[in-house]
Amino acid sequence: MNPSVVCSRCWILITRRVGALGAICALSAGCSDASSPATASEVAETAATDDASDVVYDPQRRLEIEIEMAPADWDALREQGFSLFEFQRGEAGDFDYTFFDARVTIDGEALDGAAVRKKGGLGSLSRLRPSLIIDLDRNAPEDAPDQSLHGVTRLTLNNDRSSPAHNRQCMAYEMFTQAGLPASRCNLARVLVNGVDLGTFSNVEPVRKPLLRRLFGDDSGNLYEGREDGDFTESGVERFQIKTNEATADRSDLRAVAQALAAADDSVVAELERVVDLDQFRRFWAIETLTGNWDSYSGNTNNFYLYHDPASDRLVFLPWGTDTAFTGGSIIDSYNQTLTVYATGALANRLYNLPAERERFRALLAELNDDLWDADALEARLDELAALSSDAWPGAVETQREFFRSHSQALRDELGLPAPEWRLGGIDLVGGCRGEIGTLSGRFETTFVEGALQPNPEATGFEATLTIDGRAIEATWFGIAGRDPAGADPSAAVQLLGLTPDEQTLFVGLQLPPGAFAPGRQPFYNFETVGFAGYNSPAQPNGLLLGFVSEGAVTFEAASLSAGAPIVGSVEGQVFQTNCFE
Repeated sequence: MNPSVVCSRCWILITRRVGALGAICALSAGCSDASSPATASEVAETAATDDASDVVYDPQRRLEIEIEMAPADWDALREQGFSLFEFQRGEAGDFDYTFFDARVTIDGEALDGAAVRKKGGLGSLSRLRPSLIIDLDRNAPEDAPDQSLHGVTRLTLNNDRSSPAHNRQCMAYEMFTQAGLPASRCNLARVLVNGVDLGTFSNVEPVRKPLLRRLFGDDSGNLYEGREDGDFTESGVERFQIKTNEATADRSDLRAVAQALAAADDSVVAELERVVDLDQFRRFWAIETLTGNWDSYSGNTNNFYLYHDPASDRLVFLPWGTDTAFTGGSIIDSYNQTLTVYATGALANRLYNLPAERERFRALLAELNDDLWDADALEARLDELAALSSDAWPGAVETQREFFRSHSQALRDELGLPAPEWRLGGIDLVGGCRGEIGTLSGRFETTFVEGALQPNPEATGFEATLTIDGRAIEATWFGIAGRDPAGADPSAAVQLLGLTPDEQTLFVGLQLPPGAFAPGRQPFYNFETVGFAGYNSPAQPNGLLLGFVSEGAVTFEAASLSAGAPIVGSVEGQVFQTNCFE
């Protein structure tokens, strides 16, 4: 066995990662009479209408945003959130972030009386660069009660933690819009807090009443946010977050979809068409798939909105949280590795399992792939955003470039094969020990490597104690510390590898953002500073994730991102198990 090769494979496996328009009419479907939904060309015409707020979302520029607030408030804001373990145990719930008073200056225009809070779920939570919501008129002065910037009163700034090229969110919303679907506007913003430059964020138009008026001409319908298993099932209906008409809290429109899904195969499409704009959904589903956006409604019952459009009296889907777009197959689904369908969401799954609907979906995906996927144009937009952001990670830019060049043909190739099945439940890496708590402690002393990380079995200065399934695993440890400038992620890592007497290879990867790779205690924080434990064996040659390391910290006595710099420190934490150790 070659330990370096085996451990490198394990590292790769474990660290891949978390006007009144009516309903929109698909380009491929006709709109035959005056009562029919708007065509895509009408959508594009309406979107081109002058809007004072367009300047806030001008895709060709980057906003300059300065936030001034009490340092203690900023520290409190950064620390808010829930832990990785709380999320995995189902204890996170809908976290209620706190607004803090702030003075906000945008492109030189100062706005007093604003307020700022943290935002985001598990995948984007950060202590160093938190995603933010800015409410410009929350504490507005009496002489300016409706304080706004070109009519915009709230900004949503996503930290692009999963998109270090700063391209995925804006480019995904642009492709939804290009396909004639309702979607947020988006551009980039440079954010400074108390004079500290936090870098580039994606400035995404929030899905609130102003957007509903812009896209549908009517904001009186029910708006729901779908996230973390909100779906058209008996229990999933209750997980949707109600964003408008909260006092009524009437979910009957959601329950009607769940009821329609239970209809017989020969009537389910007709039943669904009464309550869902099904042509719009088919197109929405196909664009989620075309863009390789697995952490979505169809891929993971996450990151989407539903609007009950009063004009059509049907539900319409809107995209949200598109930071996994342009990545392809799911990185956490252990069974469904396909580019040509995501079918986890109940509506997508029901349709995909109807032969006629399956073929219709695949034909639509092929059509959209031919019509919308222009690799040269996508690369040009990628380069444009990288130039605007100035802090785009070069390795991430090149990774995206390769995706744009190869993805369209990969879709064609897979569409030429028999349609793949989709296994529900595959996205949950369930093992017999799921939820058990192991422990990790260890020390390391080495030098920083800049380049592809290939652990050396002869390396000394590494030791660890890993307890899994209630027993300490005996192993001989070695490792490496560093990062690859050509890699897709700017995070730095400490890797500890252990060879067991029975020739199994243990793996512990400690991944930290650049700002945390410095002397001092760096607490584990969700997927920003995180550990992974796994192993290879003759029975598991491709590696198996044992669990996540959290509820502890990495403590550096010496550390920097310079090649050859001393890396000395220790780690202590708990392992939330997702699988058992053989």
